[in-house]
Amino acid sequence: MIQKVGRVSARVQRVGATGTVQNALLFARYSDGSFGWGINDPGHGMELANADRPLDAAAAATIASSGKWGPLLITDTADALPPELRSFFLDIKPGYEADPTRAVYNHVWLMGDATAIGGQVQAEIDELAELAPVGAASTGTLGTASGGAAQPGGLEGEPNPAPQQGKKK
Repeated sequence: MIQKVGRVSARVQRVGATGTVQNALLFARYSDGSFGWGINDPGHGMELANADRPLDAAAAATIASSGKWGPLLITDTADALPPELRSFFLDIKPGYEADPTRAVYNHVWLMGDATAIGGQVQAEIDELAELAPVGAASTGTLGTASGGAAQPGGLEGEPNPAPQQGKKK
């Protein structure tokens, strides 16, 4: 096969890994000049399908050809996110320092139903793809430096100013 491809291109490089999950991740990260996905930072679309349901990958092909295209990632179990896949999502997790409206986002399309990718795995992927504060903005939880929920009218990390009482005349 490589010899046949060699007739079309002077340089042929085989890309591959041992497992299905690992092979899909290697292909997603691969880049050679203008060829390859090169997914090594946030701001991408990608699809995730279960290796046991290959027809779900056909549905991913239509998504990949119509806008937010990206590589097809593979999981080999519905009930747990493979560690390599979790590590990949952590590597490309989108974040922001001061203004979340200026951030880039990841988009992950899950192919199949809960028997293909279980509810707990879906929630984990959602969390891993979610925009998060980084640096000084990430010292607390729920997106505020103080660890409390953001309140309208107050600066991030500061309490909400007391409501103005109506003045009596």
